[in-house]
Amino acid sequence: MTPSTQQPPQRHDWFDKWLSAGSINTTRLVEEGIARVEQHEEQTGARQRKRKAADEANHRAMVEAVVTNLARQTLTPEAGSLAILMGKLRRPRTRYDHPAFGDTFAGIISSLEAIGWLTFHPSPGMGEASAITPTFHLSSKVHEAGISLGDFLRSAGETIILSRKDKDGASDAGFTRELVDYPDTSTSTAFRGQMEGLNAFLKEADLSFLDDGRGSVDTFRREQRRYFTCRDDDPATSLDRGGRIFGGWWTNLNKHRRGSIRIEDEPIAILDYSSMFVRLAYAHLGLTPPDGDLYAIPGLIGHRRAAKLIVNCLMFDEHHRHRWPKVTAPDEIMPPGLTMPRVRAAILAHHPELGRCFGEGIGHQLMFTESTILIEVLQELKARKVVGLGLHDGLITSRPKAYEVKTVMEDVAQQITSAFIPVTVDTIPPALPSVSLSPTPYMRAISP
Repeated sequence: MTPSTQQPPQRHDWFDKWLSAGSINTTRLVEEGIARVEQHEEQTGARQRKRKAADEANHRAMVEAVVTNLARQTLTPEAGSLAILMGKLRRPRTRYDHPAFGDTFAGIISSLEAIGWLTFHPSPGMGEASAITPTFHLSSKVHEAGISLGDFLRSAGETIILSRKDKDGASDAGFTRELVDYPDTSTSTAFRGQMEGLNAFLKEADLSFLDDGRGSVDTFRREQRRYFTCRDDDPATSLDRGGRIFGGWWTNLNKHRRGSIRIEDEPIAILDYSSMFVRLAYAHLGLTPPDGDLYAIPGLIGHRRAAKLIVNCLMFDEHHRHRWPKVTAPDEIMPPGLTMPRVRAAILAHHPELGRCFGEGIGHQLMFTESTILIEVLQELKARKVVGLGLHDGLITSRPKAYEVKTVMEDVAQQITSAFIPVTVDTIPPALPSVSLSPTPYMRAISP
């Protein structure tokens, strides 16, 4: 494979092994790609004999995934290039691996580069992924074929993800996440069934996005997964920590753009549980919280995001915190003139009972309760045929359905926690069109 000397563009997207053709036009492009790769193999002698049936099926699936990924990237050029991992699999296969992908994947990338369909960008250094981008030649084919973002099929793959800290991994935080290949239980099967049902419901939902001049949005990327964590000493069947939903194009959409979302052609409302984590902590203790905004803490007034950050960190900690967490957002930095002991004292003066939750690591348990509430809300909305787009401790729905959804959210939370958790409703206007795109800082590709 000939490395390109050109610097790869900013890499914001990971190669999706589970993407495939979803229309006649896309299928034709894939079939052409498969034929061209086979022709290249014959001409170069890269393949001396015919593949076995199973190997041929895997080969076709890998080529299809690469071609459809490149085609989709052509339609969303502002997303940058596609980050890919090229090394051979040096561990047993798990439930998270695509069954078709194997050691011949690198050869397929090389062949598609040789026929002029992609450009390969080698890894710039240790811990960094390689990348691929569609060539102008392939981009022209995509546009000539009339392929659109709705012309792809997507599978979520495994929808229930379990991981633990891998302290041998290298990262700024001193650890990475290690995926746990758990055995199926009645719990994991039930959770998977819930996610597959929600994904199937959203696949048919009427979702759109008004052009706001800030780049295209692929509203067909709707597959969601539920992520759990476990401690080193937890059994691999534990699915009671975390559980938040990730995935879906709306989750990573800048909040200032959300006003352009349309559900069934209606403007949207964003509904949030008020001071959710603190209220869950009070419910965990069997206590009633004070009235008002629970993050409005004397000494931290005017610094709500910083107050929310540190209170939540204290509930996730399994030790006595002496330092403020590392943050980059200006509004999450420790307010000037304070120290960590003074911040902790201010919080406990306002919420003295929460001292029993600090340093005990109950945050993951509270997050599991939070995610359970959201899942049950989404299940109820699905039964009512009401579209809800999950946002961890809230969701997006159409404005005409906002108060029906608010009632459902409050009722479900009370059924699960025996506590009333109020829901706020925010109706936001569409974002103003932008005539130019702001430059995006380089984002290091991190394995999903």
